[in-house]
Amino acid sequence: MGLQTNTLKTVNRFLCILMLLAGNSLRGQETDLNTALQEHTTYFTLGPDHQLTGPVSEILKKELSQNQFVGLAELHHSEQLSFFTTGFLDLLGAEGFKHFAMEMGPYQANTLTGLSKKTGGMLENIRQANKAYGSKLMQITPLVFSNHREDALFLQKAVDTGFRFWGLDQEHTFSYEMHFDTLYENVSNKSAELTALYEESKSTVRKWNKKEVLKGKFKMGCELLWSENIDKFLNLVSVDEESKSRVDAMRISWNIYCELENNRPSNQKRANYMKANFDSLLTVASAGNSQAKVFLKFGSVHLTRGKSPFGVDDIGQHVREVAEKNQSGFLTIRHMKRFRNGKDLIGKKGWENSTNFMKQGKKEEWALIDLRPLRALIKEGKLSCTKREAYEIYSYDFMLISPDDHKAKQNF
Repeated sequence: MGLQTNTLKTVNRFLCILMLLAGNSLRGQETDLNTALQEHTTYFTLGPDHQLTGPVSEILKKELSQNQFVGLAELHHSEQLSFFTTGFLDLLGAEGFKHFAMEMGPYQANTLTGLSKKTGGMLENIRQANKAYGSKLMQITPLVFSNHREDALFLQKAVDTGFRFWGLDQEHTFSYEMHFDTLYENVSNKSAELTALYEESKSTVRKWNKKEVLKGKFKMGCELLWSENIDKFLNLVSVDEESKSRVDAMRISWNIYCELENNRPSNQKRANYMKANFDSLLTVASAGNSQAKVFLKFGSVHLTRGKSPFGVDDIGQHVREVAEKNQSGFLTIRHMKRFRNGKDLIGKKGWENSTNFMKQGKKEEWALIDLRPLRALIKEGKLSCTKREAYEIYSYDFMLISPDDHKAKQNF
């Protein structure tokens, strides 16, 4: 733990020095960064089945062969990124990656594994889960970041390629009714008391799901923790180690949500939970194989080098430290977009800090930018960029800019 702390401090100190150097540059010299980005950008298109071919395929194959861990730092709900991920999984599988970690709870990932074993395919099976536990009108889903039609494409590819799903995050809001069903069905002898508590708990959670959507200040995590009847139900269904573990995962998740709802710091607690789950799963996967290869698909803030933009020692830095300990490697690819629904996002609110990167994007083609050569230029004072731009360059190895993007479609 001391070694990891010292490593993190060193990385953060190094980043601060470099960003201070970058901060001294003049904004009027932005073209220098544009020129450097252009020199290290590869443009490509996906094949008819979303496959990656040609020069970009060779670039990525080489990188995958040299790294134990690969992180895709995504902008959520992207139709185009789901297409890319579908093709990317073919390359990952060919290079020995067999574990797919996602921004969802361990038992949500277990649900995906269960759905993968049913007939009908992932598209239809996820649709049925959404219909059973979600709401199209209110955009409620029990399967966060895997619930869209386009998501089913890469999930099916993962199943067909032999990947195992890992969930590292909290059990997200709207998944609890689904978990209650699983827990109840696992009990052999169902008493009248258990059945009554089960039906009441299901009804309560379904009502609270809608309240969570309609009333922004509703503290659902806290309410779940405080509910005596739900607590009684969970105690009665904790009949074996698997059930107890699922119940523990939900209670941990509710505690994290409750702290957030009460404006108490919860991001680090959430990150620590992700790291603990990662370590546990990696230990099992590495039994007899010290170099189990893992693909992570998370929101971009979670996969930075050093502290996240929220000041959190997050899963990205942790995986990097594990890679250093293993003398392997952790490659990170930062997803970005320039066009959405045919409109250029440059100059739009919220995208100001990404302008120079976004300028490399094209409406009809993907852009893959190798950011690593730019670090030496910054260090040598040969490249002008802002602190935020330096942060991006040092936080990720590649930047991936999608062509004209759309929000992924609901799967109901």
